[in-house]
Amino acid sequence: MTLVQIVTSSHVSMNPRVWREANALAAAGFEVVVTCGWYSERHVELDRRLARESRWKLNVGFDLTGTSLRGRAGSGWIRAQHFAARRFERLIPALRRDALGYGVRTLTEVADRVHAAYTIGHGEVAYDVIRRLAARGAAVGIDLDDWVSENQDVSTPAQWRAFLRSVEQDAARVARGITTASEALARALEESLHPASSITAVYNSVPSISRDELAPARDGEMQVIWMSQTIGPTRGLELLFEAVQRIPGFRVTLLGDVPKRYAEWLRRLTDACDPSRVTVLSPVFPTELTAVLSRHDLGCALAVPYCRNKDLTVSNKILHYLQSGLYVAASGTEGHREILRQLPGSGRVFAAQDIAGFMRVIEECMKKLAEIRARRSMLSEQANALFSYERQGAKVVRVLENAIEKS
Repeated sequence: MTLVQIVTSSHVSMNPRVWREANALAAAGFEVVVTCGWYSERHVELDRRLARESRWKLNVGFDLTGTSLRGRAGSGWIRAQHFAARRFERLIPALRRDALGYGVRTLTEVADRVHAAYTIGHGEVAYDVIRRLAARGAAVGIDLDDWVSENQDVSTPAQWRAFLRSVEQDAARVARGITTASEALARALEESLHPASSITAVYNSVPSISRDELAPARDGEMQVIWMSQTIGPTRGLELLFEAVQRIPGFRVTLLGDVPKRYAEWLRRLTDACDPSRVTVLSPVFPTELTAVLSRHDLGCALAVPYCRNKDLTVSNKILHYLQSGLYVAASGTEGHREILRQLPGSGRVFAAQDIAGFMRVIEECMKKLAEIRARRSMLSEQANALFSYERQGAKVVRVLENAIEKS
């Protein structure tokens, strides 16, 4: 079997694109190794569980948790290297590559020892690993799941933004296959980066969901859900809490991690409305997520397009909502419009951060709640027919096969 490697500097369980790509390639008959970095003890076991339940192998590039022998031996050096690079990169430009994230050099050496026929990089640290591997003669590709240089707020120094752009360009020029998260993002990246290969859009969807996987039909108040890896500001949640304050008769579930730095922020928002109407759930294992989502009627995709990446990308949340049969309230990003254009009648778009527009969507959904619930199974079937990862994974396989032919 042809050996394919996927490289990420983060936990596999924190990036669905990584493990779904690995699953698709393994199912297509490739031997797959995922080389990753560890820094969260809670996610270590999630990574291990994903690997146990899959057909690909887990390869820990660095471990900052001390869970493994490698972690105990090398974590101090990796942390020190990154800290020094972040502190002095403006004075010593040669350190900037190490400032991208933990373990750039370590991941490169670990990935090189895999001797894969083809290596795919996810994220800015992995883009630099890809550049280094290509310089050693390796066949490489990248997944531009985010346009990193255009995913910065106004406080990011122009010099750092330009450096991130150079990292992306360097990787794009050596990559024999490139994927990204939406058609809009693919076209913008091609125009900006002038890559060596065309860019293929692969949506952040989930495998096909059957009717049997959906939660039973329900009665009562409208149930609204919002999910993300992190519950915090600049994600549109202020809009949702304001709607809870001003419109009675619906309940809200937030699904995600609440970092300590955002706990007080969330408490203030919750206390300003009726706390009994808001439930906060910790993240669940990926295979359990559909059961949680499908207990709800309306999924909120509230991305604030403060940068080009946020406007153009398509996150996993809007697709998983639709595949689970939820009607969608979506901020008016180009990425959200791209999805809803393909599935008319599946949701409503409102101008990002427009509370009046968002409230109108909530009120309209409450009025037609019986219709939304009656159409749930049909919406799920249509969304899965269009967006399921079986279809997206086939595109990943084609990109890989074409890239290997170029080798």
